[in-house]
Amino acid sequence: MLLRQMFFLAILLSFFSTLAHAGTMTNGQWSPTNCGNKPEEPTLQSSLGGVEAYNASVLAFNEWQKAAQSYMSCLVSEANTDSVTVVKTANDEQIKLRASIDKLKTDIETLRVDSITYGPSTGSEEIQ
Repeated sequence: MLLRQMFFLAILLSFFSTLAHAGTMTNGQWSPTNCGNKPEEPTLQSSLGGVEAYNASVLAFNEWQKAAQSYMSCLVSEANTDSVTVVKTANDEQIKLRASIDKLKTDIETLRVDSITYGPSTGSEEIQ
């Protein structure tokens, strides 16, 4: 249980430390860091304005769409960077913890064998 808690804490710490170079996490909400502000939707002109209003609306939409696509590409890129970093960090921590578990198991087994071979025995101890 303690190892599981330590692993979870390590993942969280690694996750938040790696986010500094891509997106950020605030109150459980992820957002990109280097993409600028999300473009605001344009206000379309009333159809009562005729052809000029329509043309102005199409122009505003086209400009907004270019900005929105650029923002979306940046957002996806940062999200992918964060995802890869989080997964790599989690995998690296798991490898380290597994190595520690294996080493400690070996050390415990060595202690058990040594205690049987070299330890004083009164006949009342039991090795588990």
